[in-house]
Amino acid sequence: MIAPPASANTPLLEDLWAFTKTETVLVAFELGLFKALIATPLPIEGLANQVQIEPVALTRLLNLLQTWGYVTLQANQTVSATQQTTHLFSSPEKQASWHAYATYIRQVQAAWGGLPSTIQQGTPTGSAFSLNEAEARFSNLNEGLLQLHAPLADALFTALLPYLPSHETNPTCHWLDVGAGSGVWSIPFLKAFPQGTVTFLDYPSILAQAEASTALAPFKNRMRLIACDFESTSVEWQPETIADATVVIMGNVLRELSHEGRVNLLKKAWHQLTEAGVLVIVETLTDAKSTTVPLASTVADLHLLATSFNSTGCLTKASLTALCQSVLGATSGGIDLTWLTIDAMKQQGLAGVVIKKSIELG
Repeated sequence: MIAPPASANTPLLEDLWAFTKTETVLVAFELGLFKALIATPLPIEGLANQVQIEPVALTRLLNLLQTWGYVTLQANQTVSATQQTTHLFSSPEKQASWHAYATYIRQVQAAWGGLPSTIQQGTPTGSAFSLNEAEARFSNLNEGLLQLHAPLADALFTALLPYLPSHETNPTCHWLDVGAGSGVWSIPFLKAFPQGTVTFLDYPSILAQAEASTALAPFKNRMRLIACDFESTSVEWQPETIADATVVIMGNVLRELSHEGRVNLLKKAWHQLTEAGVLVIVETLTDAKSTTVPLASTVADLHLLATSFNSTGCLTKASLTALCQSVLGATSGGIDLTWLTIDAMKQQGLAGVVIKKSIELG
């Protein structure tokens, strides 16, 4: 990286030049460098031939990738992947996941470039921020998110086990995944309950990605995919369409909706639960008053403004609690709400809350 002068302004200069790291890594993905280097170290000339670029230009790129810790250049002009890179791309599935994520980052760069006017207006502006655009971008990200979030989904399901019936007690219990995306949050349930069923709700193009997912292929006969507009107050969930569920889970859905949409969605989800069911909410939370909020949370909050079709943004722990209490506890004055302690999710800025169904809405 270009070395900034040693001065009081060094942190600012480093931040201003931080875009070079993003661009360097994205170029490495687009040229197929990581994939080429995982199997075996290569001489620069051989790598240049394989990815079809000029050796001199490739050397400049590799020098910076070495600075970032992704490759190592030997004195004999052989380049190899570092242990960090080998771990990140150790399987074709992981390679595909990171490639999908890198493609998504490239797609949303233009939206971040328009952030000044977006902030001035207080809401995303222009056709690039339409619902259709946002939906298309996310549908392309689904497969990548499935691989990256799978360990988080396993950790969440383990934390939920005390709230679930055993598959011997209720082998055919139903799970409702609201804003299913890649379906990652439902896979541990489908594995643990061989006779359990899942209904996935999401936008049509995203459901199409889930339907084509290789990870979900073994469970196709126990899945139902239903297109749904979560923001619309006119769309009702009918029992004959969606079965009552032992668990209703919604992952990073509320942050995408207006306040009215959040209230409507929570009411529908609550009514869809069986008598002893639980509502599980997974959200990226942010809190401006806290000094320990993970970077992922604060980035996600501004990212929603830059790239989404509304300006609601992430909730805080206090605002999510208040929302659930006001909507779900409307008739009884309180709800049975428990925050889950899951280190793997916390590190990613995610929080999980379980709400037992002990009251009924009027």
